Amino acid sequence: MMKDEVKYVLNGGTLKTTTVAGLEFPAESPEAERCKEIRGILDDYANRTGSPKPLSIAVFGPPGSGKSRCVKKIAADLGGKYASLRVVNLSQLAKPDDLVKQIKGVFDSTPTPASTPVPAKPIPIIFFDEFDTPLGEKALGWLRWFLAPMQDGEFLDGDKPIKTEKAVFIFAGATAVSLKEFEERAKLDQVAYREKKVPDFISRLRSFIDVKGVNEQDKREKREVRRALALRHFLLERWTKKEEKNWEESKLEIDPERVESLLSNVHFIHGARSMEALVEMSTKREGEEIQIPSNELTKIHVGRGALDGKLIGISAGLDGDKSGELLTGITSALLGEGAKLAYGGDFEENGTLHKIVQALEDAPPDFFNREDKRILNYLGTPSFWRPVVKAAAEKHKGEVDFQELKTLSPREIEDLNLPRDQWFRARPEKDENGKEKESYQSNQHLAWAISLFRMRVRLIEDIDALIVFGGKDGESWGRFSGVAEEVMLALAFRKPVYVMGGLGGAANEIGKLLGLAHATVNPDECLKDVMPITALCPPKFKRAFAVPNLSLPETLEEMRDYFFSHSITAEGKWPWNGLSAAENRELFRADISLAEAAGEDRQNAVQKSRANCVDTIVKGLSRLEWKKSAARP
Repeated sequence: MMKDEVKYVLNGGTLKTTTVAGLEFPAESPEAERCKEIRGILDDYANRTGSPKPLSIAVFGPPGSGKSRCVKKIAADLGGKYASLRVVNLSQLAKPDDLVKQIKGVFDSTPTPASTPVPAKPIPIIFFDEFDTPLGEKALGWLRWFLAPMQDGEFLDGDKPIKTEKAVFIFAGATAVSLKEFEERAKLDQVAYREKKVPDFISRLRSFIDVKGVNEQDKREKREVRRALALRHFLLERWTKKEEKNWEESKLEIDPERVESLLSNVHFIHGARSMEALVEMSTKREGEEIQIPSNELTKIHVGRGALDGKLIGISAGLDGDKSGELLTGITSALLGEGAKLAYGGDFEENGTLHKIVQALEDAPPDFFNREDKRILNYLGTPSFWRPVVKAAAEKHKGEVDFQELKTLSPREIEDLNLPRDQWFRARPEKDENGKEKESYQSNQHLAWAISLFRMRVRLIEDIDALIVFGGKDGESWGRFSGVAEEVMLALAFRKPVYVMGGLGGAANEIGKLLGLAHATVNPDECLKDVMPITALCPPKFKRAFAVPNLSLPETLEEMRDYFFSHSITAEGKWPWNGLSAAENRELFRADISLAEAAGEDRQNAVQKSRANCVDTIVKGLSRLEWKKSAARP
């Protein structure tokens, strides 16, 4: 059933909203409060005597959030004290001279008498759109050209000054969704942060507004309400005459299930512009409901979430019970954000992959039919011949894309004297007393080590980021701990890594080596020794673990040194994952037991730890485009 607060979309039910300068916001929303504040500032500025410096205001928001519309509505509502809005899009200008040409003629050279209480002519409003666009090759290169006009009211046309007198400068950003994000992104390089004059620019602002988009969640309000307001506006614009711009009188009807999906499940790829496009593409027959399209064109505008198109690797070992609640929370959140998940390893009952498939049950349904599956399972030789894996592949073929990789060549199978086209073990099975039931066969262990390595190479090549927790530290069917090998490859391929050590295991040891623990550790004390399978390699298999153009560790000692040298403090070697060093360390230390020791209820502690991990990882993934990763070594 549709939530009460958005029922008006269907039947004209009531909803508290605030209208400011022709814009409708949820009641008591940050935008509504800030718009009122800005309106007061503009009224006060218009009535000041003398010729003060220009008034500078910034507007931020995601693409399609309505920044330009917000600015234009505020300007249009100001009345005769202000002139019509003059728009200057900086992304279309090549050099500062082009900017001067754009504003030339807006200001004349006749100064306003200092005693004039109200300006004799309307105050100019110049809207600098995409002010944070690069100038040539310089990021944020336009900022320094605005400092003098903002502070002293003067542009330079060659050697000739152009006095602005009273004027309002409105700056709209193109890259950051908020002023806070604008600062955070600029601070990625502290030296450049000051060289680009970011602090000087911000200090000259007298107000700002962050316009939230239709995709953003906010603890103070529900996203459905914001979306409902936008949807109502677009429906009225599309399907009513000018004199009928009232929902209660329009008598428009629309399928409740489609509306609920639009308001709660989907991600609008281009923000409100995508919602508007869907409404414009809608159809309606006399006496029937409005039909929102669900076809190939819809794919341009609607996705699964902000992480749609991202493939995230999950590295957590086979045992899903040990990582249960954290695994469920993280995978559910990632699927809810639209990501696809990849896991390398067999399908075990109640194991990691099984838990991931279960989490899929809670993922929002697609707005339109999509063929791409949300879970990928990477399997090497001989995993996909295992009866339990074959049965799982058949049972879950609707949800999981099983990637069967032929990771051993026919010649390697022959040289290693392996069973053909059937599953075999890497290590002897043990009885209830821990005693091995049969003799150890190094050829089978070596085959598994090669196969697992190659499967993991393919997985890491495909994914956009790797999330790591738990995993066995010690006994392995490969040459190293599987989690350790996946992290090693992720670092080698410059893929973002998120390491959580709260569950212990291999992830905890890896995190210590990567500098995520409280203090520096002795590398020789991290990660347990396993059977040195590479030492048993016949000469013809020495290059079986090679990857073109990469120099990778071959022994556990080399692995430890590799992690140690790729520490989060190692400049240029730790791949950017969207989080600061402090945030990465906080994520690594997230531990249910710490909360329990403080006397918290276990269930609350679990939920709190899980929520913090999920929020931090999703935040990091959403920031990946902030900074380009260094080139692959």
